[in-house]
Amino acid sequence: MTIELFREDGYAKHCQATITNVYEQGFSCDQTVFYPFGGGQPGDTGNVTGNAGIDLRITDTIKDRDTGALIHCMESNDLSKLNTGDTVTLTLNWERRYRLMRMHSCLHMLCATIPAPVTGGSIQERAAGSTLTCLTILIRRPPPPGSMN
Repeated sequence: MTIELFREDGYAKHCQATITNVYEQGFSCDQTVFYPFGGGQPGDTGNVTGNAGIDLRITDTIKDRDTGALIHCMESNDLSKLNTGDTVTLTLNWERRYRLMRMHSCLHMLCATIPAPVTGGSIQERAAGSTLTCLTILIRRPPPPGSMN
């Protein structure tokens, strides 16, 4: 099981970790600062660095529905450079993470001020690496007066 360092310190930008599994779409570690996709929020991106000058891009972070593993997703041709047991450094794309954190907090504040039942919300990037972010708020509208008769 991966220790989720982001739960204890949302401002941690990097950590050392040991690779515990390499999958078809990415790898998992014994601990991470990367938040996975979920709860209306995109997964973190960044880099993994290690021995022999390895410096690879993490394109997404997901949580496997069956195993619960936190998987750092990468381009498949980069995975051959990583092995179970490797010690690596995981570094967040901090500018992106911090922007998403602020948008996430903003979404909570907006939901608290809307005088209607809010049934959900999400944050989405319009394009990979884009600074344009979209907030979606789902509101359950009450039926018009007299329509229930």
